[in-house]
Amino acid sequence: MYTRMRFIIRSLIIGSAWLLASCTPSEGPLNLQDITKDSRAVAGHALPIQVILAHPYQIQYMNGCLLWVDRTKNKLLTIYDLHKRQVVTQVINQGKGPNEVLPPLQLQVDSLAGTVGLLQRRTGQYVELRFSDLLCDSIVPVRQFSFDGGADRCLKLSSDSYLFTYIFPDTVASACISDTTGKPLRWINTFPSEILELQKPDDRYIKGQSPMAYHAKRKTLCLAYSSLDKVQFYDLSGHTPMLIREYSIPGLDQEYTPHAQQTVSTENHIYVLRTEYPGKKRYIIQFDCEGGVRDCIEVGPETYRFCVTPDDTKIYTLEQDSAAMPVVAEYRLR
Repeated sequence: MYTRMRFIIRSLIIGSAWLLASCTPSEGPLNLQDITKDSRAVAGHALPIQVILAHPYQIQYMNGCLLWVDRTKNKLLTIYDLHKRQVVTQVINQGKGPNEVLPPLQLQVDSLAGTVGLLQRRTGQYVELRFSDLLCDSIVPVRQFSFDGGADRCLKLSSDSYLFTYIFPDTVASACISDTTGKPLRWINTFPSEILELQKPDDRYIKGQSPMAYHAKRKTLCLAYSSLDKVQFYDLSGHTPMLIREYSIPGLDQEYTPHAQQTVSTENHIYVLRTEYPGKKRYIIQFDCEGGVRDCIEVGPETYRFCVTPDDTKIYTLEQDSAAMPVVAEYRLR
């Protein structure tokens, strides 16, 4: 555990690094509403699901299957085969016992390693399981640890490092990079000025909540700030994150409204789901690996989570139908 003095020194270094990063040349703040003006409406259709959906809130694509987090028959993870159009298994019990987890969960997949990661957001505990084991109803962790101090969100950056966010009271850091045991390696700061001006760490943490996506090949981090309706792209190839592009809405009322809801990365693109007010229309914006806009589609008005196939041809969403019942829907891209 770092001493308080080392925290303070590190905070000063991070603050200086943030100033350098924020001055990095880019195309300047671009208006998100200009992007959605050129959107195209795409009709989706609900998939046939043979199980009752309670309230699924995380969805991922892996090896021709959809994985979503829900609680049905005391099982938290459902795996759905897209070719067979059927649920193949429901696994993982809720609880504090061996091989059990406590929701709410953050779900992520690593297709290259063939693993599925689950972060327990209340406890900061993280576990990785083999996808092939889950298909056989086997729960044998290949990696398991707790993030030092807690974690609310995490991203797997590489086979030996993770990026996680939480309240960092002795720093102005927005996130921390850890090793495979959850031990902090270095803090980074991507907070925009509106967040840095807040004095209390808890306030910075609450206002700074942002869905994250990471493009491993280009080392690009995408952050979508809900309270600011701001989307940022950072280059993480160096020791200090460098801002390369930013999108926002000038003159936005600072009163909290949930705008950005999720970010997703594929091999070639990064996607952001956002709600535009008034009207509460939902859009999924497709960016290239450096934050350039490539496409924007309008999806169902009750869409709240999504995933994308690795070839960027289909989007799968969690949304509500006209009867306010949860459904899994499929949308085709170009």
